[in-house]
Amino acid sequence: MTIHRKEEPDPTELPPARLYFDDVKEILHLLREAVKEPADAQQPTTADETLTTRIEVRDQVTDDLNDLPKIHPAVTRDLFLEIRGDMRNASVRITETYASLYTFALTQNGHLGLFHQLDALFQSKASAWRKLLHSHRAASNQLYGAATALLLVLMGAPFLLIRYSHPPWPTVAIGLLALNALFLIALRVGLRTHTVVSFRPRSEASALRREHTWKILPLLISAVLAILGTLLVQYVIHTIWSPKP
Repeated sequence: MTIHRKEEPDPTELPPARLYFDDVKEILHLLREAVKEPADAQQPTTADETLTTRIEVRDQVTDDLNDLPKIHPAVTRDLFLEIRGDMRNASVRITETYASLYTFALTQNGHLGLFHQLDALFQSKASAWRKLLHSHRAASNQLYGAATALLLVLMGAPFLLIRYSHPPWPTVAIGLLALNALFLIALRVGLRTHTVVSFRPRSEASALRREHTWKILPLLISAVLAILGTLLVQYVIHTIWSPKP
């Protein structure tokens, strides 16, 4: 009996990314070119007029890319893109937990070539936070569990410190509780959300994001300054004005 090395399956899983209308257009173009022009010269070329496009956004279906900006809400985590020919087809499915490529009747070289093009596109649009969490998913899940346990411990700390300690330690505990809660929310959002697709052009979305950033930034700075000011006041009261034993 001859022992053979088990062949690795062709890659299909794409990295997390933040995609826009321009990126969806590019994905459909790559799928179309892969179905139209086979990597194997012995396979026939598919004519443009025989190619069909299918776009599914949640429970809505269309064959026209220009319909996407009309869909509300304009952001989704559930998208299916497919180019189908007479003999071959290729598709990308995006859900809350994964993004993957599926091909039918493409050669291995054709599939790999398409995958690497899509992978490069997703990598260039990758969210650093989601990419970090999903590339180390086991460690991220363990960190999420540890942060949850720490949150439960910190929830009781302020009450114990108020009863048995002096300022500023109760305020410090409340600050740590708030920071841990924010970190836990960031972990949960990053782990639950894989790829997000916006149907706005990237330039328009960037302008909106800058506008929202300038609105939120002063609020965050004010909150941080308020916490630091409270800690400072508690420290001054405790160290300078509190009666000596």
